Amino acid sequence: MKLTFLYIEDVEMMMRDFKELVDGYLQQKNIQIHWKTYTSIPEFIDFSNIDACFLDVEVNDKNSLDFLRNYHIDIPVVIVSQYPFYNYEASHLHIFDFVNKQDDDFICQCLDELIYYLENKERIIEKGNNVLYMFYPKDICYIEIEGHQLIIHKTNDETIELWKKYDDMFDEYSSLLRVHRSFAINLQHCASIDKEGAHMKNGQLVKVSRRYYKNIMKNYRSLVKA
Repeated sequence: MKLTFLYIEDVEMMMRDFKELVDGYLQQKNIQIHWKTYTSIPEFIDFSNIDACFLDVEVNDKNSLDFLRNYHIDIPVVIVSQYPFYNYEASHLHIFDFVNKQDDDFICQCLDELIYYLENKERIIEKGNNVLYMFYPKDICYIEIEGHQLIIHKTNDETIELWKKYDDMFDEYSSLLRVHRSFAINLQHCASIDKEGAHMKNGQLVKVSRRYYKNIMKNYRSLVKA
């Protein structure tokens, strides 16, 4: 696997140490990194061939968080800084992660999450109730749909409440299936489906409407055969 990372850091020694850590850790996983680096924030960056972006917060006399506010970036962004007080401010920008540049273990943990995301492209980052939620569709058991409000029930019994339309968030994920006007399920966590409803592996029974039943059974049987 070959990836291209962009890194903006104005202290060359910090840049060198960070790159050596990332290269060494990912080489163990047979991942090669090509770096595109800057020691200042440029006026324009072409992100078309970049897989992930690492940004120091304070770059010369500029704040990279201001750069993020004015730039639409649809790749994972990791803030790398030794100043933890920027963490709260950065969380409102839906970044992928915030790591301490002096904490090697935490950086490696972030890299594991980043590689998993790049391999699966399914990590979801959303803000609800002033909290930043990060989760994967595979960890969703079922979803309650109440107009523009979603109550997401995860397999670990955690719930997440978001003010979002279902189709805007989950329409592209094939494992998630609408089974009722008020419910969607993850077929991967469904034990069986009958006239009573969808029997989830965690013991929850989710309503299935007659309108969706035929399509649900078709998708469920295809999954079971696979």
